[in-house]
Amino acid sequence: MKSMKKQLHTFFLSWAFLASVSAGTILCDDSTDFKFGGYNDTTNNTPANNTAANNTAANNTTANDSVLVADRGCEEIAEDPATLCVLEVDGILIEEYCPTTCSLMRNSRGCGLDDSDILVEKCVDGKWTEESCIPEPICSGGCENLNDAERASKILEVLEEVSNGTEIVDPDSHQYTAYQWIVNQDGAQVCPNDQTLVQRYVLALLYFAMGGVGWIPSAGQYLNNGPECGWFGVSCESGYVVELVLKAQNLVGPIPAEIGGLRRLRKLELDGNLITGPITESIGYLTSLTVLDLDRNLLTGTIPESLYGLKKMVWIDIDSNIIEGTVSDNISALSSLEIFSVFQNAFTGTIPESISSMNNLNALALDSNKFSGEISAKICNLKTDGSLSYISADCKDSSRITCSCCSECF
Repeated sequence: MKSMKKQLHTFFLSWAFLASVSAGTILCDDSTDFKFGGYNDTTNNTPANNTAANNTAANNTTANDSVLVADRGCEEIAEDPATLCVLEVDGILIEEYCPTTCSLMRNSRGCGLDDSDILVEKCVDGKWTEESCIPEPICSGGCENLNDAERASKILEVLEEVSNGTEIVDPDSHQYTAYQWIVNQDGAQVCPNDQTLVQRYVLALLYFAMGGVGWIPSAGQYLNNGPECGWFGVSCESGYVVELVLKAQNLVGPIPAEIGGLRRLRKLELDGNLITGPITESIGYLTSLTVLDLDRNLLTGTIPESLYGLKKMVWIDIDSNIIEGTVSDNISALSSLEIFSVFQNAFTGTIPESISSMNNLNALALDSNKFSGEISAKICNLKTDGSLSYISADCKDSSRITCSCCSECF
């Protein structure tokens, strides 16, 4: 572990050194507007600004000025909490560094498995080269210079981008309770620029809005002062929440719309609880979601149209609820879907023929609903010639559903 840390430390420092010694001859220019670690570096990464920084290094000591200094190593500048970043690999803190302060480097989002990691390039001999794809660092802007009221106000500004501005200031709302916990009770004392602020707030809100006091996990396993990645049912990669698994834990009430704030979530498993209300439309913000498992709850309403836009979805398991309405023809947009289980609900209408184009579909459980019509021959072809191995429907009574290829008729 120490050797790995040393290698990474040397790696980042060498980038800073090579950039600074060649600042006078570099031809690269960078117009990238990219917010990295709470600092929006749009002007200070060009050769002209780096040269100017060299001439003023001795006099610039404030948090904002320090990012202009090109001839000081990252190790020294990283002591400034306003520019400190921590690189995480597989949830382990590996190295502190300050990428925005290393001159003649540019950063842009758009690499990695979900296109959300950071592409870092170094300028060598007048060309942008030596690309590296790293997880987005967990950066803190620090709040040592903010008093309590200023910190609370700035945190509110951030959270208002996730929650309704009226609800979060309503003392009777769960959003307000979660906000107050973050500001006044949470021992972690997160800062407004902390990149994990929103996910910590959303997870806290789930606790307060869905009867967390009555959850089965023992006291302290969820909503404690430690990193939220260590809370019961929460899994992270590179410091960001990617899985939330709270099966049969006595969750009650509707899922808050703020769940859409967990933008890197891949798996949401809340089956076997007492969840009510509709599936929130904000589920459509979870563009990395592959598993949605909400069966055996008390969900009502219809399938939100936004759900059909989640291109990476592999598993939809929402059976044993009270969901109604129809299944949209747009279900065919879920080209990666393997499991679609909606049995034991109150769905009506016909079964979309567009399902026949879903070549990865393996199981289609439609029984114990109010569907009518027939399961088309084109869908049946998936079972004989494609990946589909199981179909269930209410086909015992042909006046309800006609199906010539169903594995089970109810």
